[in-house]
Amino acid sequence: VRSELQIAFSIPMKIRAEQTDILHKHAIGLKELARVDGIHQGGKEGVCATVVVDGQNIYIPLSDVIDLDEERARLDKQIQKTEKDLGFLDKKLGNEKFTSRAPAHIIDGFKVKRDAAAEKLVLLKHARLELEG
Repeated sequence: VRSELQIAFSIPMKIRAEQTDILHKHAIGLKELARVDGIHQGGKEGVCATVVVDGQNIYIPLSDVIDLDEERARLDKQIQKTEKDLGFLDKKLGNEKFTSRAPAHIIDGFKVKRDAAAEKLVLLKHARLELEG
């Protein structure tokens, strides 16, 4: 989550979960490796990043950690770029001249890029939705 949201390691984070037993067992590792300074029991409150671990939702409150407006703008920009990339790849793969003339490995490469862009777009839109609280 730190990497995805570009949260500096110097900023401590808190986490929330319905079941905190396992989290408390790993409190030292979470503190040293992820700079988690608080583990709290409960559900999602406010704007949070959500991580699913072993079928359990873990919530990371973001309002005190990042500038939400700046993060929304960054995600919106990435969404627009990814949509543009996806449109280009769809157009290229939909071009019969291209697909009939290009070698199979080139077409396969475009398909892989297209699938990756589509997956990235889903993740970006999900992240953007999470910021709405």
